[in-house]
Amino acid sequence: MDKWTVFETIFKCNPQTGNTYSLYLDKDYLDEYLTKSLGLKNYPTQELLYIYHNGNLDHCFNINQLNKLVKLVLNKVLANPNWAIKNNRDIVRRSNNVFKVSQEILKLNYQKLTNQELYQWYSKYFQAHLKMHVSGWFGNAVDYDGQMHSYLTNYLANKTRKLELKQSLAELFNQLTQINRLSHAQKAEKELLNIYKIINRSKRTKKLFLSSTSSRLLKIIPQINPLLAKLISNYQQKYGWISYQFEGPGWNEKHFYQQLKDWLKNSKNLPSKINSTSNKQAIFKKLSIDKKHQLLFGIFSDLVYLKGFRKDSMFFGCQARDNLFKEICRRKNLPIKLIRYIYPQEIKEVILKDGVSLDFLKRRYDYHLYHYQGKKSGKILVGLQAKFFVNSLNWKEDNVKTADRITGMIASPGFAQGRIKIINVVADMKKMKQSDILVSEATSPNLMPAIKKAAAIVTNVGGITCHAAIVSRELKIPCVIGTNIATRVLKDGDLVEVDATKGIVRKLKKIKKI
Repeated sequence: MDKWTVFETIFKCNPQTGNTYSLYLDKDYLDEYLTKSLGLKNYPTQELLYIYHNGNLDHCFNINQLNKLVKLVLNKVLANPNWAIKNNRDIVRRSNNVFKVSQEILKLNYQKLTNQELYQWYSKYFQAHLKMHVSGWFGNAVDYDGQMHSYLTNYLANKTRKLELKQSLAELFNQLTQINRLSHAQKAEKELLNIYKIINRSKRTKKLFLSSTSSRLLKIIPQINPLLAKLISNYQQKYGWISYQFEGPGWNEKHFYQQLKDWLKNSKNLPSKINSTSNKQAIFKKLSIDKKHQLLFGIFSDLVYLKGFRKDSMFFGCQARDNLFKEICRRKNLPIKLIRYIYPQEIKEVILKDGVSLDFLKRRYDYHLYHYQGKKSGKILVGLQAKFFVNSLNWKEDNVKTADRITGMIASPGFAQGRIKIINVVADMKKMKQSDILVSEATSPNLMPAIKKAAAIVTNVGGITCHAAIVSRELKIPCVIGTNIATRVLKDGDLVEVDATKGIVRKLKKIKKI
């Protein structure tokens, strides 16, 4: 019997972003990607459910069908690494196209566009977004439930069984899958560090930053030091989108004034030097790792990088799309919160004709679902009808009980003790204090201020290519991912130890001496 699972809960996510694998303009982009781009024949038809509730999304899969597809993709990667390399390059091309189209949209004078032109630009953006978004199926399938991670870890375990090594298996794996390219977030920190150095060299400017609030700095720096103000303004325009995600807002100038102020106040808050060097080749040689597995470690490293790169193109695109939406909302007298609940296949009618009922969209916002079944047309159900359909399905049971010990996948090795803080959305970050243990459904770029305070990170979902895994490795923070139940059995204030070298989180009654 088919079983369903909630793969993840995505906060502040809407139909304009969430279920773009499905049918659009009578074309099934998922089927096209799996058959034409990946070249899969007779792949198991996928069945997906997107449940939207009060602005959030439960992304659900039919487990039986998904597992068959995952096995098919992973086996093909292991048999033919060059096929995976080609698919990774395709992800780069699709993501770059989203950046390109979005940059074009951000330069438009929206008020001068006709309704037809607004729709044409939306359509151009959305089709670029679709082609990029659907390419995520490759990386997600390759390491679904940590399967490629497990394969490569087991391979390393066999290679090192008779050797005495200083590193743990997790540390060795991280070295062999180290990313040698900077993410957008890393590039942003590097450039902000240059602005920090300019301020730090001037005693007068540094004193002003330390004695003023970020709000006051925002007002007076343009008058006192126009060049510095211009630097920060240009920086915000270049990188403010990183935290935009699906609905915004992105980081404003005030945020960056505050970040610079924090760095000046305490140099311990400065980002650690990014080490992009690695001794991979020496390890390959020492462990006699064959050429095929050298390629597989490289493919895995690329998948980790590309997960973030693809998401960045999505967030940048959402910002551009919302600029179009703001103009459409102005003309149609719609709130932007609700226009995102108009499905892509419905948007043409709204832009070119009479608009849409606000009550209709509010009911969708409160609770509705989209059911995708392969090449069949998608089905939208709202309210009680949607809930009845969800309750009729056979759901995988999670045996969630009070647990003193939680296990997950090792994302970044290390050890930490501290108090739990559940951080899922930006509003939660005010709870976070230095050296707390951050626990989340899944982390995201807009939670970075809290992440940087964390002694360790624990998440419910995610493989080694998820955001928490990527940033924890960059920041060298112990991290355990894919626990499934962390946010349900832990609560704010719980005392825990995180042994991320073994993938274990334990509740404590008091701090243990290490």
